[in-house]
Amino acid sequence: MAKSTPDFDLEWVPLRIFVVWHPEYKTGLKLANDLHSWFGGPDRAWHRAGLGVPVMFWTSQDWETPPGSIPSDSQAYAVVVPLVDEHFAALRNWRDWIDQGIPAACHIRFWAVHPAAFQIDRLSPINPLGTRECSCETLRRLLTESCSLLLVAGRSRIERSLSFFISYARKDGVGVASDVRRALLEYGNVQVFMDVHDIEPGRGWQERLVKGIEDGAAMLAIVTDEYSERAWCRRELREFRTPVYDYKGGKHWWLRPVFVLDALSGNRTRSMFEIGSAPTARWQKDAATGIIDALVLDVRIGPFQFPLCEPSLYRAEEVCRFCD
Repeated sequence: MAKSTPDFDLEWVPLRIFVVWHPEYKTGLKLANDLHSWFGGPDRAWHRAGLGVPVMFWTSQDWETPPGSIPSDSQAYAVVVPLVDEHFAALRNWRDWIDQGIPAACHIRFWAVHPAAFQIDRLSPINPLGTRECSCETLRRLLTESCSLLLVAGRSRIERSLSFFISYARKDGVGVASDVRRALLEYGNVQVFMDVHDIEPGRGWQERLVKGIEDGAAMLAIVTDEYSERAWCRRELREFRTPVYDYKGGKHWWLRPVFVLDALSGNRTRSMFEIGSAPTARWQKDAATGIIDALVLDVRIGPFQFPLCEPSLYRAEEVCRFCD
């Protein structure tokens, strides 16, 4: 067995992802690089700011010898992602590493590149992230969902199912808002509030709308040409950006994230101070999946860093590959 610990100390973080693959599985490095970039934010800006989710490259230079054991004391949650191809599954040392090299406290999220992965005892009871050849897009989406559930599960102020509130102007924003709602609902384990779908006829619409704002964990503001002219849209933004006192959790104030989807046609509109410095993405219907993926990642992973973090921050530009 390779050395059980790295030759330098890892800084404590709330969540660390370990991508494990056999060196003969050439796609492994590509997948690990994709995850590292994905969890580091646009152009890896989160990593440079010390806020990215660290993705560790856990492989070996020797095709017969597996990497060292996963460290268990440098993060609150260790998520191990074995990419089990035919080489990983065929070699006894690598199969044994699943039991010997992954501490019991770690959370395993494996991808069965080869069907033989299901013959490994510790993996057989676990539902895999996927089967057969691994897709970068599918892997990062499913891993984002899985990691965020680990972080959210222990928090009393947020339910396991994340709620989005869609704010839009009915005059010209219904179409985009409906597309956004469909894309969100396809994501999995997400609840969406949109007034035309979630306010029953005959009920007090203002009260129901206010309740939707209160229940939302994040807001998507669909900014169209008419949006800034609607007083109620501006009120929704103000209400959502008002700091909330967390009575159940740690008795502290926190801000719910707001994200702007720019669906302007190019016409001149009024400025909205309510938006402030909220991040903005240009809405494109044919790119809906990618846009929603990025927004969900930011909402589900980013804000949960701060209450869990120790004083030290992870310097994710130091991408580590642990080899013999």
